[in-house]
Amino acid sequence: MKRILAVWLLLLAGIFFQPQVVGAFGSGEQNVVGAQDIPGSGAYQEAGASATFTNLTPSSTIHVQGTIVQLLAAASNTAVTNSMLVNIFYTSLQATSFSSGMLINIYTGESGSEVCLICGLELQSTQQYGYDGWNFIIPITVPASKKISASVSANVANSTDVVGIHTALYAGGFGAIGVDNISANTATGFGTAFTPGNGSKSSYVQLVASAAHSYKGIFFKFDNQGVANTNYSYCAMDIENGSTVIIPNYKMWQSGGNNWQQANSSYIPMNISAGTSISVRGQCADTMGAAGLALYGVY
Repeated sequence: MKRILAVWLLLLAGIFFQPQVVGAFGSGEQNVVGAQDIPGSGAYQEAGASATFTNLTPSSTIHVQGTIVQLLAAASNTAVTNSMLVNIFYTSLQATSFSSGMLINIYTGESGSEVCLICGLELQSTQQYGYDGWNFIIPITVPASKKISASVSANVANSTDVVGIHTALYAGGFGAIGVDNISANTATGFGTAFTPGNGSKSSYVQLVASAAHSYKGIFFKFDNQGVANTNYSYCAMDIENGSTVIIPNYKMWQSGGNNWQQANSSYIPMNISAGTSISVRGQCADTMGAAGLALYGVY
């Protein structure tokens, strides 16, 4: 009888005193403050003009971030954010070619003490007067009562180029401490360049020799480095971590002249260890010009 009672007590202890793990599913992280697994409720806050976009204008000096613009005041930020839907879009583009490349920064903190939370989100124009845009869902944790703002830089000195940004902030999600810009190049406004092979995979081009953090996921965007191409071709790109392919044969279509179709990914959960290398290669059905990859790691 005593043995039966002891077994029941052990079972009850296992039910009521389960250890609590805080962190991303599959990440192996425990007790990480600011990166919690919270079921989605659908509740959100908007940061940026709700009906349209909040406009960002680059500096007149190329590759220099323009004025930082508030998206959400600290007093209006009433809930913890664990995931952010970011919409970026050209709202005015007068560049003389489709070589315009812009990098958007998103910050937290009050004026004069902003901290870049998500740096170097790439946006490329594919043609003159081309109103291109991208959407990213990004796991990121932002405490309540934090001001959120943004700015943009450009590789073309033209004060009439304007980017619109809108974000929806969700309490649900598994959050993250930060986002690393792994391969968006602040000196060019594009991703790290590589040239896909014609009919076979090219050699790998390294994006980073040693990852700064252990990542629990990535997202990315391909571009054409602002170089025209006359071919129309299907392409397949590989992303490698160390010696292991982690994104196999990511399919894209080069539409001829100026644009990669399906160029940006969604957020992809995966474990990448700090200190490991990340590289890219690709192939197309025809001879193609340069490509670029802007890769971001979430930790």
